[in-house]
Amino acid sequence: MSLWPHFARNVRTIQVLIDRESILAGAAASGEQPWKDYDLGEGYCSYDFCAKCPHRLACARCPFYVPKTSSRGQLLAVKDGIDEMLEQLNLTDDEREALEGDREAVADLVLQRFLS
Repeated sequence: MSLWPHFARNVRTIQVLIDRESILAGAAASGEQPWKDYDLGEGYCSYDFCAKCPHRLACARCPFYVPKTSSRGQLLAVKDGIDEMLEQLNLTDDEREALEGDREAVADLVLQRFLS
């Protein structure tokens, strides 16, 4: 039995914004400002290790979360020097079910992450 079908169903591609200006100015290396923002749809995640974050899909309370409606979120969308790339994320079965639109899975995932 091949593991490929299981692997393929648990991988998603996400858009990532790369701030070249932050990198070239050295602000990213010094930790002064984020250089990579993951596009979550309704906002951005500025956590460098978003792909490994144990709290994915429960972002609203996270200090790395930037709503698109905020001034910083709007600036990210229009800022010069932003490159876009795609990055693959490995998903747990719970995350995959939640992303496929299962409202119950989303509610269960939030409860797991915030009540555990």
